[in-house]
Amino acid sequence: MSKFPLLLILVLGTAQPVAGPSPPALQAERVLLLGRCPVDSVSEIIAGGFVSRGEQLLFAEPLGIINCQTAGTRTKVPVYRLVLLNRTERGFERLWQSQLLLGREAVAASLVPDIWTFGDIDSDSLLEVIMIKGNSISLFHFCPEAFSSLELPFTAAVTIDAVCADIEMDGFMELVTLEQKPDSTGKRVVIRVWQIIGNELKQRGKTIELPDLGQEIKFSFLGSAKLEDYPGAPVLVLGEYLSLRPSRYYALYLAGDSFVLTGIPFPWQEWFSKDEVLPAGRLQLFNVGDTLVAYGYFVPGVRAGISAGSFAALQDGEWRVLQLKEWAKKLVGPFYQFGSNWLTLHNQHFYLLAEEPFYWR
Repeated sequence: MSKFPLLLILVLGTAQPVAGPSPPALQAERVLLLGRCPVDSVSEIIAGGFVSRGEQLLFAEPLGIINCQTAGTRTKVPVYRLVLLNRTERGFERLWQSQLLLGREAVAASLVPDIWTFGDIDSDSLLEVIMIKGNSISLFHFCPEAFSSLELPFTAAVTIDAVCADIEMDGFMELVTLEQKPDSTGKRVVIRVWQIIGNELKQRGKTIELPDLGQEIKFSFLGSAKLEDYPGAPVLVLGEYLSLRPSRYYALYLAGDSFVLTGIPFPWQEWFSKDEVLPAGRLQLFNVGDTLVAYGYFVPGVRAGISAGSFAALQDGEWRVLQLKEWAKKLVGPFYQFGSNWLTLHNQHFYLLAEEPFYWR
């Protein structure tokens, strides 16, 4: 899952000014040291209230690669697990970890991947982890000393991604799945929207087919965000080419009683241009006020020496690269947004930035 960076909230306690290890060239009044990360390898950090409205961090911990050979083709499948950290007086400590999981690349090796996302699916003000494997969905609920899980039957082709989002912003979250569906022309990718009512999973609306572009392209979710001229918080879909080309981005939103998929909000052309800022690959999404800001690979505009290190704002159907502030220029990301604050991981330590690291103009 990369899921990625949605608008996430971390309720901060008594963060201390930076002491000991600190990113170079940062001003201490702008950076707070939250604590050391007890895990060597971290990706896809999510922060919020899983146990309480306090300071928990959920992330994927990469553990290695397995080589699978199918029909003469060798596929590298990542192995990882989910880890939930809780911030205590002693620092960040492991509260829960999952079993070993297979990355979505397992599909190419004819294996069933482990797909996960998170969200307040039962409207109790706490986040749950939602895990999809084969024909079942597991919901993990957490408390300070233990966790519980609920398993629901699920009928799908092969799920390759999922995201939990309040698309209508009505306080009730939808589970959106991206599925690979065999058909006479090959393998089509479809989207379905679900709602969990009690202990039942019910599909909302019709199944949506993603466009058949006739080329090698990989679809995935980027999360949800608010967009100009679109109601609620649409789910954003990435169509990533296997070669270095501008990627395609789509918004899934509710129009009347139907869910609609459109690429209109996002400018696109076949190749990179010197005159137009375009992204390629995964983007981290942030809503800053009424503007969508993304962190990722933008051409032109990528920071020198860093493969995916530019912020850009989407306004009036165009991307505009945002310049970094002087004190943040040596940060390499990744960045995560927590209300009005920002988080980064540097040298195995979590740091809180008191303001956004970029200029608007």
